[in-house]
Amino acid sequence: MSGDHTPKPLIEGPGDQLQGSFSPDGRFVAYASSESGRFEVYVQTLPLPERKWQASHGMAVRRDTIRITV
Repeated sequence: MSGDHTPKPLIEGPGDQLQGSFSPDGRFVAYASSESGRFEVYVQTLPLPERKWQASHGMAVRRDTIRITV
């Protein structure tokens, strides 16, 4: 195999991103991020981040108990 095999971040942005979960068809990833100042759930398209939206609104997601089911 040729080409660049350097690992690259799948999700980048302000704050911390954690607890990612892929959709069964592989078209989306859901994850928790603190980019809004508190942990919320976001969904992003794959393989390229063409679209991203916040899936939780006003819900503080506890960092130690996050479970995402897509």
